[in-house]
Amino acid sequence: MRLDPSMRVIDALFDTNNEIVQTIKIYEELVQNPHTDQHELHAIMERIETLDARSYETKVKTILSKLRIAPLVQQTI
Repeated sequence: MRLDPSMRVIDALFDTNNEIVQTIKIYEELVQNPHTDQHELHAIMERIETLDARSYETKVKTILSKLRIAPLVQQTI
């Protein structure tokens, strides 16, 4: 896989076809957009609950923290 140098480390970690990862990614994009439709946000939050995606995201962030690389995830590659 060739990495995009403008990509953040966290984006590279979550760059997959996994449904949970894609759902988290969509959620993150929606909450960062001030013009997000609230119905769309609500729908993705329900999908997160259905997939138990929060648990997955928490585990990834915990692992990154234990590896002491959590501050690096927002940096570009």
